[in-house]
Amino acid sequence: MKIQQDIIKKILIHSSDEAIELVRTDTLWSITGNDTLVVRKQSIDNFFNNVLNIEVEQIMTQKKEKWSAYNIDDSTGTHLAIIDWNDNTVGYFVFGRSIKDYARCYARVNDKEEVYLLNQNFMYFLQTSPQYWGEVKKENLPEKDL
Repeated sequence: MKIQQDIIKKILIHSSDEAIELVRTDTLWSITGNDTLVVRKQSIDNFFNNVLNIEVEQIMTQKKEKWSAYNIDDSTGTHLAIIDWNDNTVGYFVFGRSIKDYARCYARVNDKEEVYLLNQNFMYFLQTSPQYWGEVKKENLPEKDL
């Protein structure tokens, strides 16, 4: 998957009954609906450096009925939507954990039925927890208060 970072306005991640939306305004990222956390630069950098550089190792199946075996059906997969500045979805992916090989995971892309084995496990970078993405804002105190 090769999507240019500068065209991305939103990142939507959905897994089970949890979801998170990250939105970029100029160069700053925020978590929709959360005004107490600021997005960690390291978390967003890890996402871009890893998830946007996915390499496919091989096709595992081309049959929709086998999706559940790879944990990428609609209910067991982790969904990732990447939205551009025009509110167009430029990438939609469903990721699934590999039970046999924890160093890799599976994915399907857009509305295609193919399931791919990926070169590494990207599941860690697709967290729905606000605490993974953000940290409490640090207030700068005047030196006289220290």
